[in-house]
Amino acid sequence: MSSKVLIVSDVHFPFHCKKAYKKLLKVIKEERPTHVVQIGDVIDQYVYSKYSKSPEITPSNDIVRGIEMAEEFWAVVKKLAPKAERIQVLGNHDVRLSKRISELIPELRAVFDPLSFYKFKGVKTLKSDRDYIEIDGVVYCHGWLSHSIDHAKYFNKPTVHGHRHRAAITFDSQTLWAMDVGHMADEKSVPLSYTMSKLSKWTKACGIVENGSNPRLILL
Repeated sequence: MSSKVLIVSDVHFPFHCKKAYKKLLKVIKEERPTHVVQIGDVIDQYVYSKYSKSPEITPSNDIVRGIEMAEEFWAVVKKLAPKAERIQVLGNHDVRLSKRISELIPELRAVFDPLSFYKFKGVKTLKSDRDYIEIDGVVYCHGWLSHSIDHAKYFNKPTVHGHRHRAAITFDSQTLWAMDVGHMADEKSVPLSYTMSKLSKWTKACGIVENGSNPRLILL
C-alpha cells in the first residue's frame, strides 16, 4: 500500500504564523496524505520556559489558548484528510511544564500528567520528546542535534525532523538523507524572540515523503 506522509513541525501555538497556517491547511487538502505527522513543538508553553518572560503572557492566553488551537488543528485535519492517520510527536517545548515540575516540585509527577495536554481525539500521541515513529523505513522525530544529517546518521535511516526551524534536505548517500521541515511560528512574537531569527535562516515550510522516499519541501 502506497503512503504519502505530510509533516509539519514547530507550530508553537498560539504564537503561530497565521498566513503559513492557512497555506498549510490548503496543502493538506490538495495533497490528500495517508498520514499527517506533527513532529513537535505544537504548543509553545512560553510561561514555563527558562527565558525571561513577559507579564502580559499568562497561562490563559498561552497554554489554554495553545491547547485549544492544537485541538482545532487536528479536528480540521480530520475534515480535510478523513482517511489519514494522525500522529503527534512531542518536542522540547511540549515538555517544558514536565521539566519544570521535575526540577521544582517532583512530587507532583505522581498526581499530575502534563502530557494530558496532548490527548487529541483520534490522534496517536507519543510519550516523550525523544520518542519517534517509523513509517516505510523513514524515522520521524522532533530532533535535537545541531546538524540535520546527524539525525539520519544516529538512526542509520532516512530521518525527518524539525526543531532547527531551517527547511533543508541533506543527503549523506543515495539512501541516507535527512529533511528538516522548517517551522510555522511567528518569529516576531515575544516568545520566539529569544534568537535572532533573521540570521538563523528560519524558513516556514512543511514536508512530504512518498513511499519512504522522494522527500520534498513545500514553502508556506
